[in-house]
Amino acid sequence: MILQKQIVPIFPIPIYYSNLNRKFTKKENNFFKKIISKNVDNFGNIVSSNNYVFNNKVLKTIKEEINIRLEDYLNKILQPKNNIDLYITQSWINSTTKNQYHHAHAHPNSLISGVLYLDADPKIDRIYFVKDSNPRVSLKTKNYNMFNSTSWFFSVKPGDLLIFPSSTNHYVAQKKENNKRISLSFNTFVKGKLGDNTSLNELFL
Repeated sequence: MILQKQIVPIFPIPIYYSNLNRKFTKKENNFFKKIISKNVDNFGNIVSSNNYVFNNKVLKTIKEEINIRLEDYLNKILQPKNNIDLYITQSWINSTTKNQYHHAHAHPNSLISGVLYLDADPKIDRIYFVKDSNPRVSLKTKNYNMFNSTSWFFSVKPGDLLIFPSSTNHYVAQKKENNKRISLSFNTFVKGKLGDNTSLNELFL
């Protein structure tokens, strides 16, 4: 008997996975090293004391490359009816070494967040996304897939860029290796017209 069926993934979480497809320039790498030298302690790892690194003109090209992908995310995934734009608000650098980790968290006061990897080993470095659910029954799973998994990971390398809804919980597991994992994270918000007048939810930003 052949079952006629269709499994539909309703309300999926859109994770935009891209790469800059180029090496970082000498000026960019020197800037990263300078910022990293002024890191401060965070929950499990360390972050830059500068939380607006994209304000520096050295990163102008990287910011432009990310903005192109943010626009692609906005138009292909969110597809707003009104003329709105995403703009980067805060931006900072994370550094994780042996025995350090990054706790599970989301990004409030932001619509879309992203992370660009400056230094990482794809054989061992990963970012995990956590399913926001409250299961009524706990089942032993034989084979994991996008429907039954409680978390999902991406292996990352330098130049990789992930863009995702800011409300999505994510984390970095405790590192057991000696290499340093360095990333640049950022938040965004919208500017333009939200909602509409007749629905009584119009808002101009």
